[in-house]
Amino acid sequence: MTPPDRPDRAHGDAHEELERIYSRLDADLAALGAGCRACGRCCTFPPDGPVLYASALEREHLASTAPPGPRTGGAADTPREPGACPYLALARDGGRCAARSVRPVGCRTYFCKNALPDRAMRERAMVLAEVAVADIRRVVEDCGLEWDYAPVVERLCDSRRRRTG
Repeated sequence: MTPPDRPDRAHGDAHEELERIYSRLDADLAALGAGCRACGRCCTFPPDGPVLYASALEREHLASTAPPGPRTGGAADTPREPGACPYLALARDGGRCAARSVRPVGCRTYFCKNALPDRAMRERAMVLAEVAVADIRRVVEDCGLEWDYAPVVERLCDSRRRRTG
């Protein structure tokens, strides 16, 4: 029989393992020569553009560990542009991410052409992303948590609206 506190321990273990996956991914990207300047240009995902996905574990980790950012509560919670990440701190520091240290895999591996100009390097970054997502899924399943992989910006905006509405 599983002790009653097992889900909490498993959940904490999952978050710790997620941090290790992020650290390993960051090191692999640095070795690749990925050079994100944190300009914020890639933090808006318009309806006709790419969609940023993240697991429920990543979204929860982001929401529970990131600073609140400038768009918490009320009308200010609505992004300026459709598809803009709620952690994009436009008003505070010229468009830099307020959650950079805990951003999900997609944010860590989706680079603008200025940050990663070589197509082969961008393709390698995508392979690293796929490996990291597979590692996260394995952690989620090993910890007995539910796997949910969904558009992150949409889910973050929806959850913030529910908390403030």
